[in-house]
Amino acid sequence: MINNVFPKKLTTSFLLFLFSFLPFVFSVYVSGQSTEQVDPFYEKLLEEGKYFYNLGKYPDAIKNWEIASFGLIDFPSRLSECYVYLTVCHFRAGNQERARYYWNEIDRLSLSRNLKSAQLSESLLNNLAEISAYFGRLEPRPASSPPAPLQTCKSNN
Repeated sequence: MINNVFPKKLTTSFLLFLFSFLPFVFSVYVSGQSTEQVDPFYEKLLEEGKYFYNLGKYPDAIKNWEIASFGLIDFPSRLSECYVYLTVCHFRAGNQERARYYWNEIDRLSLSRNLKSAQLSESLLNNLAEISAYFGRLEPRPASSPPAPLQTCKSNN
């Protein structure tokens, strides 16, 4: 039927064009699926946060991770890593409200299923388990909004 409507030369040209174009369309479709990389800016912040964490400079680590979390929202494995570090770091720094917020976010965003694929040390996971046990003993509270950032007190001396 197609031969009756289109001349043979046009049909052959059209089919050649179509079959040469399809691999390009397929490659564009496949490249748009989850093969994207984390923006290097956010990746660097995540790594710098780990560096500060290992030095015990928790406020610096927290600043890096809180900024990095914005760029990791589309990467659940990396976001779960970031939130675990934020939970543990805030807890170690004595900021239980902020630690609890990020601990609740891990649950709310279903990030715990990504913990196995996240790049987390066993000691960090053990810290998270201890924090989870601690918060599990407390009365659950919804994580509707983060607590206010910590304010530093300035003395008038």
